[in-house]
Amino acid sequence: MTSGLSIKYFGKELESITYNDLEAFFDSERIESNTIEFKSYKERKELKEGLKNCNKAVCSFLNAEGGILIWGTPETYKNNEGEDVCKGSLCPVDKFFEKDQLVNQISDSISPLPTGVRIQRVEKDSGYIYVFEVDESIGKPHQYDGVYWVRLDGQKRKAPHYFVESMIKQIKFPRLECYAKITSVRKHGAYKYNLRLGVIAVNQSMLQNEEGTLLQIVLQKARFRSNQSKKVEDEIGLLHYGKPFIRHYDVTIETGRPDFKFLLAVGGKNSPLNISIYEVDPSLYIEGKLSDLSYIIKLTDENKYSFERTEDPGLNQQEIIDDFLNRDKG
Repeated sequence: MTSGLSIKYFGKELESITYNDLEAFFDSERIESNTIEFKSYKERKELKEGLKNCNKAVCSFLNAEGGILIWGTPETYKNNEGEDVCKGSLCPVDKFFEKDQLVNQISDSISPLPTGVRIQRVEKDSGYIYVFEVDESIGKPHQYDGVYWVRLDGQKRKAPHYFVESMIKQIKFPRLECYAKITSVRKHGAYKYNLRLGVIAVNQSMLQNEEGTLLQIVLQKARFRSNQSKKVEDEIGLLHYGKPFIRHYDVTIETGRPDFKFLLAVGGKNSPLNISIYEVDPSLYIEGKLSDLSYIIKLTDENKYSFERTEDPGLNQQEIIDDFLNRDKG
């Protein structure tokens, strides 16, 4: 569920927010709520703790109704009414982070793997403000560092047991995820490569098994050696939490350009289709460098539901219908 909270608070999309917008925002007293949190910054020794607090806040928003986190805000103080408010000059973070770097450290720290976390970074005089927009998760509850964090009374708090139970019961379908990696590369001639593709499908929902689970892989500009086709399907059947499905596939590339894309999808009787997309370039392979072949994967876009990919070419529902019926797309 896309939150759109940046529009609510700033009147514009997240990627359009500027440093001046944030300065203007804190010209007035601001109070934290269940959908917005402020994090000030003083000095470099606070950086590690600041990142931890950001992870906790993101986790709490995922488990609630989504939210906005701003890192680099003015310090909070009590106003005349005794309320904790945030107003004044921004306190920028003095370290530059790539957006993907922050998103990856959040993804690595929060379980199950979250989606719907976006970041805007704004800069002034080598200082950075990071604005996180977090969607309410359809795969909650999530935990950070073994703790379920939630929003209660405008603050992030450790979730009481009954709260976690309630969130688990609200889950309407199992969350299935799929991942791929390249486990081996062999070159035969100028443009022919044989690759081994490792795939894992997991059920991230602790209390919901999935039935009728199906894994599908579709290749572009490559073929599976087993059936000389661009597509394979594996019937997994029952998929339990903690018991992943793992399989390897041999792929052959015989084109003028060795790079290719493939789509990996998993779904079941009760769960929507979850799709991961990868772009691989075997020509980047370095002979003898076998321990980790992730460096030949140029693009990784993992685990988005099909309904979240309405803008992706070939995955838009209406485009698929129009193509089948040979209708004019203009």
